[in-house]
Amino acid sequence: MGLSYTEATRLVEAEAHRKRNVFVSRAETCSIYAARGRIARHTIYSPISTPRFHTSAMDGYALSSATTKDATVDYPRIFEVKGITAAGDEPFTEVEHDGIIPPCVEIMTGAPFPKSIEQEDFDCCVHYEDIIVEERSGRRFVTVPKPAKPNLNRRLAATDFRTDDAIVKEGELIHPNI
Repeated sequence: MGLSYTEATRLVEAEAHRKRNVFVSRAETCSIYAARGRIARHTIYSPISTPRFHTSAMDGYALSSATTKDATVDYPRIFEVKGITAAGDEPFTEVEHDGIIPPCVEIMTGAPFPKSIEQEDFDCCVHYEDIIVEERSGRRFVTVPKPAKPNLNRRLAATDFRTDDAIVKEGELIHPNI
């Protein structure tokens, strides 16, 4: 006669407990690069939040969504390109604004959003396919033919994890988060 479900479960749990104790007794310290496939002896906490800044989820132009609220194909909104930012750059903190044509910044995937200026929030990224880029007298302008929603194509800061979040818990298998 076979084992009952309860007895089989008890045996499996006992063996798992025995194996866990073997792993704990053979604990070692290794670099993060060699940790894959190993069991964490202690809970590991994040020393930082990530992303550190609001970042772009795609290539395009960072601009103020509020400025586009009335944009249509017949009456588009025009922005002047004031710079370009890529992943790894620090956020723009000073963007010139002439008071007539609102500014925008060309932004690459993973790049930090520019900081707010003069009540104009750079709160969305309009991707290349939804705009028209023109150059006039050595200056670049972007035409936006429809409203953009706040936070469009924008990853908010600390949405992956925050400082002191448990990244790997004690007893977990260490593996890349794919």
